[in-house]
Amino acid sequence: MAGWWFPLAVGFVLVLLLARFDQAVDQIKLSKVLRGDVRRELEALQQFGQGTVSVLIGLVVLLLDPARRRWLLCWAVTAGVLMLTVTGLKMIVGRARPRLTDPYDPLLFLGPLGKYPWSGGKGGQPELLSPLEFWKKGVSDLWSMPSSHTAFAFLAAWVLSRMYPKLAPVVWGLAVTVGVCRLVFDAHYLTDVIAGACIAIAACRLIMPRFATGPRSAYLPPA
Repeated sequence: MAGWWFPLAVGFVLVLLLARFDQAVDQIKLSKVLRGDVRRELEALQQFGQGTVSVLIGLVVLLLDPARRRWLLCWAVTAGVLMLTVTGLKMIVGRARPRLTDPYDPLLFLGPLGKYPWSGGKGGQPELLSPLEFWKKGVSDLWSMPSSHTAFAFLAAWVLSRMYPKLAPVVWGLAVTVGVCRLVFDAHYLTDVIAGACIAIAACRLIMPRFATGPRSAYLPPA
């Protein structure tokens, strides 16, 4: 079976092939027609895999199924590595989010040394903002690729589907929903979501077998 590098290679190829369609997908502005409870429910669903939700799930596991607490350590370690990886890539790539680019340019990649004329400076005056200036307000708008929401949703789905196989359709469905929501709410391009998902899967394949107990085959996808 292919190793942890395989999803990275697949993700890289998909990003290259599908980048040309980012603009077309982004122009489908579904968020404009979403109102009321439907919008609020989708906004809540896209937090699957994020910090608070993951901690709550972990507490449920500890209280109801303490025998699987080892999985929670694996989840935490992988999440830490994934956070550092995704944040580092965001700074290096420096892609402006769809809602920010003006003039509109879905292929605007600043790189680590580029700067963007952000309009949220002091006194409302534009200032040049670098993706590396993580301490500044608004810098996250230059961190579109990869999608961290998608990455952590796929991490949660990976862990939970292996802890409780019967939940697999539910948790993987939630992970895909998170990716779709990031597109719907104009936070990411299609290739950002693909990159986040592939990086998360690679991290799981690399880290989980080294920390989880039990047969190696129990922590990897079927061949």
